[in-house]
Amino acid sequence: MKLTVNGKAHKHQGGGSLAELLDEIGLTTAHVALIVNDEVIPSSRRKFVRLSEGDNIEIVSFAGGG
Repeated sequence: MKLTVNGKAHKHQGGGSLAELLDEIGLTTAHVALIVNDEVIPSSRRKFVRLSEGDNIEIVSFAGGG
């Protein structure tokens, strides 16, 4: 299915869950914020969120500094 991930076209080969997309792109860290179609997705819901053709996913990671 065709998705947009962080502003770039991505063809998802998995079964359609957000967790499968994260596995596919090699993102295993829990320290990211996920936004699907302008809705923030809590980490507890990632494996339950189903993706659809044309969805827009933003993955935001946090970096500490000082």
